[in-house]
Amino acid sequence: MKTKRYLTSTKTRRSIVRKSYKSGKKQKKILILLSTTTVIHTVIGLLKMPRTVAAKGVRASEISRAVAASTRVTTSAAVITALNQKINTYTKATPKTRPAAELAMMKALNSILRNYQTTADNDPENALDIFASGTFGTKGYGGRTQQEFKVKNSTVTGSVTLVAKGGGNYCCHVWKYSLDGENWNWIMPTIKAKATIEDLPEGQTVYFTHELVTGKGPQGVSQIFKLVIG
Repeated sequence: MKTKRYLTSTKTRRSIVRKSYKSGKKQKKILILLSTTTVIHTVIGLLKMPRTVAAKGVRASEISRAVAASTRVTTSAAVITALNQKINTYTKATPKTRPAAELAMMKALNSILRNYQTTADNDPENALDIFASGTFGTKGYGGRTQQEFKVKNSTVTGSVTLVAKGGGNYCCHVWKYSLDGENWNWIMPTIKAKATIEDLPEGQTVYFTHELVTGKGPQGVSQIFKLVIG
């Protein structure tokens, strides 16, 4: 009787399968390699700096005002003051001193952007709003569109409810979760935009992703959502 083993797909295991196939010998075992999630929809922040000297100064001042007023990310007054000084130095620079002044200004802007990026990574559901509060641009990786998806603890300990937007007729929802953010487990795909996962470890952070599959094919993997299991 043949044995089926369901394994994650690794370089070594793929090599074994290829060699087994090329040998032409009858095999007592069938290796079935399951793919793992490697492409994650992540929102990346952008400074969106223009090219001309004058426009760069205007754009830098726009970012400074926005981050000072943002309620999404806290930027200290000292950081804002230091940035404004660098912007002022840049706008008054001569052609000779401008390269150094621009470098200092860009370092300050990128430092603030990194703070926004960290905040967005820790709150992916609100990433777009977080970047928008600083007037930063965004781009995404890993999906054709950003999938709307929510996870929340249910009334039963160790159980979570997953909810996505409906996709109309002839579609299914693919749900995955991970205990470490690297190794992913599938649950049974559903035709409804809602699912439940039970027996998760209480008090541990668990990671979730979702993908809508329609008659046109997969519509893009969602961002990673983290939740402390209650």
